[in-house]
Amino acid sequence: MKAWIVRKYGKPKEMILNQTAIPKLEVGQEDRADTLVKIEAAGLNFADEIAIAGNYQDRIEPPFIPGNELAGTVVETIKGSKFSPGDRVAGQIRNGAFAQYCAVPSDRLMAIGDLPAPIAAALPVSYTTAHIALFVKGNLKRGDTILIHAAAGGLGIAATQLAKTVGARIIATAGDEDKRRVAKENGADHVIDYRQSDWPEQVRAFAPDGVDIILDPVGGETSEQSLRLLAWEGRLLVCGFAGGKIQVT
Repeated sequence: MKAWIVRKYGKPKEMILNQTAIPKLEVGQEDRADTLVKIEAAGLNFADEIAIAGNYQDRIEPPFIPGNELAGTVVETIKGSKFSPGDRVAGQIRNGAFAQYCAVPSDRLMAIGDLPAPIAAALPVSYTTAHIALFVKGNLKRGDTILIHAAAGGLGIAATQLAKTVGARIIATAGDEDKRRVAKENGADHVIDYRQSDWPEQVRAFAPDGVDIILDPVGGETSEQSLRLLAWEGRLLVCGFAGGKIQVT
């Protein structure tokens, strides 16, 4: 099969497209890869870029195939798999999605039916992260005011759409006019240019009593400034560090 391979840490353009063996399914191992998926689409996330650079917390040593979000069709299974050949699935994995085939534990897959692969491949990372953050950790409910940073990114769009479904008031930040338009089109009630030094004051003008929840995939100074915008018993959900210092272990 063809796959994008990271031979050494660097930039995405330094990956090599090469032939490699189709992964084999694993027998008798804990959390074994019991399902072989022919990949039709793969998601591309910020985490992929920093993994390729060797800066992700859970570092993978080269050589490796990057990509942790996929959608496709099951072509082979072994005993214990929850799926059968022909089933269409999507899932989140540690790595391996930037290839024609990937061996995956079936517990990490979900059925997608007739959902187009490019759409399905965008669900496992951003939408599950947003759902857990907003509803499991943040307890978001109707009438809450939420501030979503980087609202035109994958996580930001997912969070905006999900927050809209429960009737939350949404303040979104994004950098340029096109990104602010995307945030507005996906349900944001008020959109702010975070590059303006007075963006916290603009948030306060819209929510003078503070915001109930802040979804922050940026980190760094943005997180520090955001803390001052919380209402009483407000929740800051740190979901990334695109603007902060990356801590690699």
